Parts: sequence; C-alpha cells; structure tokens
Amino acid sequence: MMRADAGIGLQRLHADGGPTRNAFLMQFTADITDVELDVADVAESSAWGAAMNALLGLGVYQSLDDLSALPRASTVFTPAMNPGTARLLYEGWLAAVRKVLQR
Repeated sequence: MMRADAGIGLQRLHADGGPTRNAFLMQFTADITDVELDVADVAESSAWGAAMNALLGLGVYQSLDDLSALPRASTVFTPAMNPGTARLLYEGWLAAVRKVLQR
C-alpha cells in the first residue's frame, strides 16, 4: 500500500516492538516486501521513547535532532527469498486476509 499510495519506491523499512524479537518473522517480512528491514535492537520502543522524552525534559538534549544523532543499534534483514516464491506467499497471505475480512 505504501508503494501504491505514495507512488515512490521504498528503499528501507524500520521496525520496532515485540514482534521484532522473532528473527524468522523479520526475515520473512524483508523477503515478502522485497525491501531491507532495519530492526531496532531495543524491541520495547515505548520505554526508549519515554527515556528520550525525559532527556529532553531534563535539558540533557535540546531537540529531536539531537536525539536522532544518538547511536541506535539495529539489525538489517536483507531480502533473500526467490522473488517468485515471495510473490506466491504474499498472494496467499492476501487471500487469507480477504477470507478473514469476509466473515
């Protein structure tokens, strides 16, 4: 949807949250989307966000730009699946979603 709605090619996606602990899911996502997936090593980004807000509130950092310069550990998953296989799996996923939504 992002590609179709924005009309631009995606170079990289970023992910965080609990599901990022599942390396299989992250690799599968990169394969199906055919885009590099940059996964934050800090899965619980809510706590990280609260800490960054505290740093701003305490005046340790002055702006969001200052915070964005902080090092961020991540793992990059590069698409590795055969494109034909990825397309078939994606189409199967779409069919499953359609069936669930029709109920």
